[in-house]
Amino acid sequence: MTNIENLHKTFKQFGALALTYRQKCIGMLPEINRLRVYEKKGYGSIYEYAAKLAGISREQVQRVLQLDHKFEDKPALKNMLIKGEISVNKLARIASVATVENQNLWADQIKNLSQKTVETLVKDYKNGANPNTEPENQNGLFEANYEDISVRAHRNLEENKINMKVIQTLSFENKQQLMLLAEKGIDINILIEEMLEKRKQKIDEEKEKIAKEILSENNTQNTQLSRGGQNGRKEIGSANKTTGYSVHNKSRQTDHILQSKPASRYIPAHIKKIVRLEHGVKCSIPYCDKPANTIHHTQRFALSQNHDPKFLAPLCREHHQLAHAVDRTYCGMRGG
Repeated sequence: MTNIENLHKTFKQFGALALTYRQKCIGMLPEINRLRVYEKKGYGSIYEYAAKLAGISREQVQRVLQLDHKFEDKPALKNMLIKGEISVNKLARIASVATVENQNLWADQIKNLSQKTVETLVKDYKNGANPNTEPENQNGLFEANYEDISVRAHRNLEENKINMKVIQTLSFENKQQLMLLAEKGIDINILIEEMLEKRKQKIDEEKEKIAKEILSENNTQNTQLSRGGQNGRKEIGSANKTTGYSVHNKSRQTDHILQSKPASRYIPAHIKKIVRLEHGVKCSIPYCDKPANTIHHTQRFALSQNHDPKFLAPLCREHHQLAHAVDRTYCGMRGG
């Protein structure tokens, strides 16, 4: 191993240890604050104590003390905090949605998730309860503050934003045609509903066609394997009358025939096309506008060994991690 590799490896190891010990120091702060350790050791405040001895910022100290208070009735999360098992930033993200009843669930779910994925999980949880609810601030410690705007007014504002987005995507010609139809007394909403239903029907038909093709290919392969196995056994029977070598050789041939070729994980272009037609280029999870960078098999590929488009969904990095790490049915997708 070169000096560069050794240097990099050592630095990485020390860096990981530094993060671990920093987390543990942060977790000790609530108890240090309760016992006024900083005063007894001659420091002016808990902030000065944390900064000088562990390089912990004022913001981090405030955050951990707030979380300690917020988790007073949630021992599963409080233990994670004081033991330094989970970063304060992660715990802060779930503080606004954690309850006495669901604390164990949240504690279990965030252990192996990245901070960004935890943020996505919390956002989905809130949207699932009410898609129009504005999330709390980034730390998840305080209620949302709309200043002088009421919650109802805020929702109307969000609705207007959506309307503007839709209008901006229309060409001038399409806007004109829709306006003319509306002036003639034609219900534009019904017209759009019919168009969307036709689109959905077309996509569903194409997906069903591809699914039947996949099923047909699988049946053909199974038939060929079955016939190959029967032929191989006949050849073995005749080889028994000759030499031991022939028997051994034919056995190896039969083993080769009986082994089905593993399916490729490569998703064919025509299947990717129908998935993109249905979901676009963004994550398929509602209210997520992140770019999709993975096509997820909602039926595990290791078990299905095919790319049936009925069980494919494009996901962003965070939702893909959630689909695997939290629960296969988390995304609420068919067949998950």
